[in-house]
Amino acid sequence: MSTIDSATSGIIRINGQDVTRMKQAKLSQFRREELGFIFQDSNLLDTLTARENIALPLTIARTNSAEISTRVQDVAARLSISQVLDKYPYQMSGGQQQRVAAARALVTDPTMIMFLIMIVLLIAGCFLDNAVAVILLTPIFVNVVQAMNIDICYFGVFLVFVLAIGQVTPPVGLCLFVACDIGKVSIEKVSREVLPYVGGLIVTAILLVLFPQIVTWLPSLTKMA
Repeated sequence: MSTIDSATSGIIRINGQDVTRMKQAKLSQFRREELGFIFQDSNLLDTLTARENIALPLTIARTNSAEISTRVQDVAARLSISQVLDKYPYQMSGGQQQRVAAARALVTDPTMIMFLIMIVLLIAGCFLDNAVAVILLTPIFVNVVQAMNIDICYFGVFLVFVLAIGQVTPPVGLCLFVACDIGKVSIEKVSREVLPYVGGLIVTAILLVLFPQIVTWLPSLTKMA
């Protein structure tokens, strides 16, 4: 899990890299730079303030001190924990400790957070109408993506696109059942036929995670104008 346990067989690719072939030092660097961890127990260091706990992965990565300060302040403001930055864990409530732990995971801008969001959106799209899913999930994710400095226009496009994929994902995509009823065909037949298209759409969603500029290049041109 998260490159901590070793696979007994097969290949595990994360963000295009085969983690099963990495040496221990490379794995440690990969965990530090590409992954974010939010534990059930906040796992904050009791001897460090909230500010120092959040900055820890950046400090380990030898990030410039000025950039560390800016990024910590930004993520803390977005998660509404600026007032506890100079407090120690024992001086905070349980909820504040969890938000500090979330800030520590988000401050490195891990791509894996977006992949996890994509999975949640795909599952939600299978079972919920898109409008309902947008209303329910947007308030949950918007603070997270803003804390990660992700363009909100990009995330809006990404959210709607991935939810739409869920609508046609076998075997429970809502649109599949509508299509079956209209065409008078079985769900099994439709599922087989639609799988290549769903695969292509999921690949596109992955590309949107890895290359947000696919979405943001046009809005950026209008801002420049």
